[in-house]
Amino acid sequence: MPSSYWDEFYTGPWIVGGNVAKVKVIHELQRLIANGSAPSILDIGIVGPQPLEFWEPLLEGYPSRFHLTGIDVWGIDKARQVVEQHGWEKQVTLRQGSGYTLHELFAPESFDLVVATQVLEHIAQLPRFIQQVAAVMRGGAQGFFAIDSAHYQSRYDVKDPVRLAKNLAKKSLSLLGFERHYDLPWLDHELVRAFERAGLKDVECRYYNLHPIRFIHNHVVPNDRKNAFLKLWFGLEELINEIDVVSGHIKHLFMGLYIHVAKM
Repeated sequence: MPSSYWDEFYTGPWIVGGNVAKVKVIHELQRLIANGSAPSILDIGIVGPQPLEFWEPLLEGYPSRFHLTGIDVWGIDKARQVVEQHGWEKQVTLRQGSGYTLHELFAPESFDLVVATQVLEHIAQLPRFIQQVAAVMRGGAQGFFAIDSAHYQSRYDVKDPVRLAKNLAKKSLSLLGFERHYDLPWLDHELVRAFERAGLKDVECRYYNLHPIRFIHNHVVPNDRKNAFLKLWFGLEELINEIDVVSGHIKHLFMGLYIHVAKM
């Protein structure tokens, strides 16, 4: 069993979401929070389909051990309702805003840790976004990101003309400043290059979410078995990532990327 397991995560009253790249992020956050290395955390794009669902195990498991600041371009009022319902007001601060304007929202070097899960695929101006992330990270701060993978599904596949046309339209609109519906995945080297140019060292890049297993988890396994299934699934993909051939030969089988960076 990997040392990165946090067993309570799989036995709590919640259903663990079916994205193993995000599960990897949660395990790493738990490790840092537990040893006191992440007192101040920023989550960019915190609302999502279920506001703060990602953070519930950590907020419930480690009350008062860290302060979470979350931003999103919309849905903040809905997220505030969730915070009030759970009594997290002292531990969570929510603000409406864009990842492109972090310098307007926060002082330089404000955070020990920055998180963005399923956000970067919606970012058309990646270098600009990453520069903003780097600016609010303290020296030695860490960043964790889960992203859709362009290795799995090409952005501009001529064999899928309908998707090709849609993605070309999304790219064209983004160049005109319209990113509301932008959702194109990234390649690993594109992300690593953008981070490095912003002064963020690539600590680790991994590949998660094998499509057949994700489908089984999300659509076949009953709710009362999902956490047990996901624990095994996570362990399997952790093991696969330990095999050197993953990055060179089979990364196209994984739907998601996980990237861990640090500010030197």
